[in-house]
Amino acid sequence: MIYLIDANAFYCGAEASVDPSLRNLTNGHIVLTNSDGCVCAATKPALAILGKKFQPYFQIEGLVEQHGIRVHSSNYELYAAVSQRMNETLRSFGPARHHVYSIDETFQEYYGITDHHQLARAIRQRVWKEQRIPMGVGVGPTYVLAKAANHAAKRLEGYRGIAVIDNDHERRRILAQMKLTDVWGIGSRLAARMEAIGLRTALDLSQQQPQQMRRQFSVNVERIVRELNGELAMGFDEVPPPAKEICSSLTVKARLTDLVSFRQAMALRVEYAAERLRRQGQMCEVISVFAYASQGDRERGNGFSASKVIQLPVATDDTRTLVSKVMTEVEAMWRPGARVAKHGVILSGLSNASSSQMSLFEAPPANSGPLMKAMDDINARFGSGALQTAATGMLDRAELNHRQFLSKNPLTRWSDIPKARC
Repeated sequence: MIYLIDANAFYCGAEASVDPSLRNLTNGHIVLTNSDGCVCAATKPALAILGKKFQPYFQIEGLVEQHGIRVHSSNYELYAAVSQRMNETLRSFGPARHHVYSIDETFQEYYGITDHHQLARAIRQRVWKEQRIPMGVGVGPTYVLAKAANHAAKRLEGYRGIAVIDNDHERRRILAQMKLTDVWGIGSRLAARMEAIGLRTALDLSQQQPQQMRRQFSVNVERIVRELNGELAMGFDEVPPPAKEICSSLTVKARLTDLVSFRQAMALRVEYAAERLRRQGQMCEVISVFAYASQGDRERGNGFSASKVIQLPVATDDTRTLVSKVMTEVEAMWRPGARVAKHGVILSGLSNASSSQMSLFEAPPANSGPLMKAMDDINARFGSGALQTAATGMLDRAELNHRQFLSKNPLTRWSDIPKARC
């Protein structure tokens, strides 16, 4: 059987795991996206007041203050550390295939278990005891049914955090209560097409002929239908397929109004993208650079918008080369008086680093591989930005990525560890 362990409102749970004062708040708390833009996570009490997530914070700021809802900026370093600890606890449950699906979701496959409810309860209890993270556990014979069971565990009445689909009656009972968009892999547009032919629930979808669904929609929908009926039709590769492009962008609250800060901010975006590129074992041949003003500035007549596509003579993953190419174009993109709100880079034309085509006429930078590895190792050990290119200058990263409500991180930062005085 396949277990899907999914943390409840993970960002909020991670904050509460290191700050007990956040637990059991009457009106709950919320976490905001980059630069404190929108609500990306909310506890149930806060969600009941706000109505929905992903609202711009400036639109609900008054409501938040009125009800005393606690607010936090996204603390990704903390969330990564909590996720790692959570998965270490999950791996302690004996031999199992372990698939980390996202920062807050993990699939585990167990065979030979006679009481799945007991194991699911043990998983929830141990993760709470060791990490203080609340979660739901869904169990099913396929990945899609495990997702459906997890949906029931967290959202349907009577399950209280655990749901096991181990018979046809339970399968039909849960699927009958799920909308099409609640099914893993079915988005709103696809659901609209299905509703046009009379389908309303996940149970309706499961009763369709798989071959017909393939002809009418896609092979992925066929697999979903098979999985909804208990037939294992999907799987996870041990190594996820690499992305076709890598984007690093940021919307800043304090606008970039001069060429120096614009250059430094762009260099920082390139560094982040290049680090991800090497992590995937790839090189790139094309860099797309973009920057534009906010909607408010555009309405006031400052409609700055600029973009540039840079074709590299040879594929590379060297941060120095990528930064150098971008800095040349940034000079030409800039316009005096501009107020840049969003900026970023996209790396495309990706290829495997071990098989990329080299140039006969242009040699790669000396010691590129060992130097980039040393740079990544130092930043991984001492924190992002510990070693960087001179092009980023003295840029204050924390100020650029505006996080007014940033919490402490006692899991990876010595200065944030609580002190007890006796």
